Amino acid sequence: MISKTECETQVKNKPKKEVVVNKINKDTLQEFISNNTSSDKNLHKIDQLNVFENFFRINVWKKRREEGRVVSSFDISDSFFVELTKSGDIIDVTLRN
Repeated sequence: MISKTECETQVKNKPKKEVVVNKINKDTLQEFISNNTSSDKNLHKIDQLNVFENFFRINVWKKRREEGRVVSSFDISDSFFVELTKSGDIIDVTLRN
């Protein structure tokens, strides 16, 4: 049985995996959204979340005003699961019904 100190030393000396977090290029992301959603002047923001490796969740948020309400609402109008290729292209791998 190894001691606590030996165990801690092994953990400290364990080689660390290199984590590479990619981001989708802003222009490429904008082009993908404009090609895959209806044009809407109520666009609020576009989120990209790295789920794992080169796969991302893209959420398109839109602002909605309703009569009789003082404050605007914000909804996710579109959501995509995509793969970012090594060349920087976006491939939509969203499951559809």
